[in-house]
Amino acid sequence: MVKEAHSSILQETLVEGINFTVQSSIQEEQKYFDEAIEELEEKIDDIELPNDSYEVVQNRYDLLIHERDSIEQEYMYIVEQTAKNAQLVPFEIREKAEVLLESYQPKFKVGLFRNVKKINDERHQRLLDFYATLKEKVESSLEWKLRDKVTEFLSSYLAVNLTDAVFEQNFKPEDFLSLMEDGATVNGEYLLVYTDQVAASVKKLYRQYYKNKWQEVQNNVLNPIEEKIKENKLYVARYQRFNEIQIEIKKYKNKFIDYKNELEAINNRESIGNEQAISLIDKKLEERKVDRMIDVSAIIVNNNIEKKEIVNKKEEASTTSLLSYKQTLMDANKAQQLIEPITSLDSIRQEIGQKKERLTDRHFTIALFGAFSAGKSSFANALIGEKILPVSPNPTTAAINKISPVRTGYRHKEVLVIFKQEQELLADINDITEKDFQFLNDAYSWIKKTKLAKLDIPDQHRSFLAALYQGYSEMKESIGLSYVVGFEDFQRYIRDETIACFVKEMELFYDCPLTKNHITLVDTPGADSVNARHTDLAFSYIKDADAILFVTYFNHPFSKPDQQFLERLGSVKDAFELDKMFFMINAIDLAKNEQEETMVVDYVRSELQRFDIKDPQIFPVSSKQAVEHKDEHTGLPQFEENFYRFVKEELAQMSMRSIYIDLARANSLVSSWLSMINSDQQEKERLIEKNKQNKLEIETKIEQRKNKIYFDMVAQKLTKQSFYAKQRFMIQFTDLWKDHIHPGAIQSSGKNGKKQLENALDKLFKTISVRSKHEYEAIVIRIEQSWNQAMQTMKTDMDRQLKEIDTVFSLSQYEDIQFMPPEIDLQEIHADQSLVSKWTQTYKDTKSFFADNVRKQLEEQVSDYLIARWQELISQMEQDLMKFYQSQWHDYEQKVWDNYLVEVDNYYRQVIDGIADQEKNKDQLENIHHYLEEVLADKKIG
Repeated sequence: MVKEAHSSILQETLVEGINFTVQSSIQEEQKYFDEAIEELEEKIDDIELPNDSYEVVQNRYDLLIHERDSIEQEYMYIVEQTAKNAQLVPFEIREKAEVLLESYQPKFKVGLFRNVKKINDERHQRLLDFYATLKEKVESSLEWKLRDKVTEFLSSYLAVNLTDAVFEQNFKPEDFLSLMEDGATVNGEYLLVYTDQVAASVKKLYRQYYKNKWQEVQNNVLNPIEEKIKENKLYVARYQRFNEIQIEIKKYKNKFIDYKNELEAINNRESIGNEQAISLIDKKLEERKVDRMIDVSAIIVNNNIEKKEIVNKKEEASTTSLLSYKQTLMDANKAQQLIEPITSLDSIRQEIGQKKERLTDRHFTIALFGAFSAGKSSFANALIGEKILPVSPNPTTAAINKISPVRTGYRHKEVLVIFKQEQELLADINDITEKDFQFLNDAYSWIKKTKLAKLDIPDQHRSFLAALYQGYSEMKESIGLSYVVGFEDFQRYIRDETIACFVKEMELFYDCPLTKNHITLVDTPGADSVNARHTDLAFSYIKDADAILFVTYFNHPFSKPDQQFLERLGSVKDAFELDKMFFMINAIDLAKNEQEETMVVDYVRSELQRFDIKDPQIFPVSSKQAVEHKDEHTGLPQFEENFYRFVKEELAQMSMRSIYIDLARANSLVSSWLSMINSDQQEKERLIEKNKQNKLEIETKIEQRKNKIYFDMVAQKLTKQSFYAKQRFMIQFTDLWKDHIHPGAIQSSGKNGKKQLENALDKLFKTISVRSKHEYEAIVIRIEQSWNQAMQTMKTDMDRQLKEIDTVFSLSQYEDIQFMPPEIDLQEIHADQSLVSKWTQTYKDTKSFFADNVRKQLEEQVSDYLIARWQELISQMEQDLMKFYQSQWHDYEQKVWDNYLVEVDNYYRQVIDGIADQEKNKDQLENIHHYLEEVLADKKIG
């Protein structure tokens, strides 16, 4: 009994002891976990989260990464597309080239006898003429356009202006002699080959020049977005750490609950006194000791560091102060003097000099567009400040009229008149008459014996033929010529249709506020000119213009010709910078009140957006009143304020900033040389070996490239564009039908009415065929861009890989491939006469046709046929273009990378061979570096 009682007491004591131990351990563990969780929660409170959610912050971070990666690609795309679209060798350049080439033929002589000196003098003069004409064309078609596009693109990121005379600085007349092929016979084919080589060499230089510019500015461009990325990355990291701590808190809570439950479960067992139970409790207590060794601080955000980073970021944020014109010139002059002895810096010194000269001498081409009756001439007069352009000339005879600054060789009010060539006049006549005259005398004879009044052609076409007939005798000797006339003749040549119909272009040299701002205003033929070529001619100017002014009239703010022109413009919008367009609503004084004016402005804005012209700059103006007096009511001062700020004020800061960027380039190069010079021989040898290894790795990377995925981008683009072309036609067919099959075109009954219906259908077919040509042109433009873009993307991706090998090295800019037009036979869309007869057999009279739904029934039949033909045509076009561009890819891709391999070899040879070249200039380099550091210290150039 005593033994049993003793055992019972011992058991009781043991249970109570274990209970006490378990409860004490649970309380102690709860205290520990509570302290750990409290510490974690305090750290959470210290994390400064942004107002936006984690998803918003993460998405913004991803978008910034994408934006950063695409900026360089977009910059290069702008350069490539602008160079590609530049038309550098028009007819007048080819004429000069042909004359030059002829002078280098073996049998060329001057006069009756071969005199070497005379021959050489004549060759030299022809070379200078060719060079001067080409220089002017390159500057207007490529240099200024490219400069402004790149400047506009970069202006979103930093103040920069590129005003270098790239052509003049890099090309000498003799350079174009080296492009001539020895022994080549001068004919039409070789002339095209030579001029294409000239254009290619010019474009290649501009591409390389702007590739170098990107290397100079890319840090300044990308630094702001890198700061945003850094900021958002910090926010993302905070959210991630916030979530990690929340998870850890939850883990602590769950771990305590599990610990408590397990100990209590063991303690409640009946066998609590046995060795197994005691062992389990002991094990749990031991685990608790280990758990306490966890370093909670390892998962805590270091808020002090984060706060410091935010403060630093705020301190770094500041606005860029304006540069001083006077100080800029002083800094540039001093820098030029210092770097002059360093021949390796000659190119930068020359660029700085050119930019100084261009600070107040920038030239712009402004193209003026609009329908004939929109008041373009009166608007031009308002800009000029005088009535120098006659208002309302016949749209049939409208030519390109330029108002240019006075320049060497031309005085104020002198006019350079360029007359049409015979083939251009024949094209005008054949377009109107649907004839095929080969000689102008034959066309003249036909017009003479034809009763023009009975021709079924528009009045303006009839007026053109009549004017040509009346003026032919007087003007036939001037066909194909160009010469200078006085201001009085300028007015007469515009007003007198018998002269104007022979004129291709007139350039008036005029001294006025507009031209004093180095602006050439190009007044283009109206969108509703007599033939499509006028519109094509005006359309071609869009490629070269630095800014575009589009004028429409208050009473009909987009006429049908306006819409057709803007539709074509929108169809190739990717190739142009449409945000440089200014839209004028003329004759705004006709508005009854402000509400009516606002209504028209809103309408124009919505119409422009239909053509994918987003956020247009619209200015209501009254040019008629502004010619007499420019005040606020005319709207012109508001336009001029914005316009001149665009072409003048905003670019001045960029020009000065560009000079400081060049100074920063020079300083960077000087710093690198000094660093190299100050290295010991062992370090120099190490750098040589490193460059040799880099060369081998880069060559291997290029040789092992993969290219299929990049052409797939082109194929996808072509498929998409073909699909869109098919869809557009289906959507727009009803409008096309209404434009051609309407009461104005079909007015008779019986056979005459059927004939009118057949004629209307024939015109519909021709319109659709023209539309197919426009679709083809738009698709080709886009696909050529996509083709070159794919090559550029491939090269950019390769650049990124090569940067991992050598952070300094980069390949030169990929040069756009200039394709010959694809030889694709676009079949005209038409219907057999039997089918047309079947369609028209139900026609009786206009009443039943238009009122009894017969027209609608016919539309359904014709649409089914034409939509099917259209889709067949587009599908065939897609197949043909796919084959063409795939073959081009196969041919050119290998050549491109072979050239890059040569470039890699040349680069590393120059680096390795030229490491010690600057040691002799150490003292001068240190002086330059010290000066430039002082000059750039307070400039936000980077």
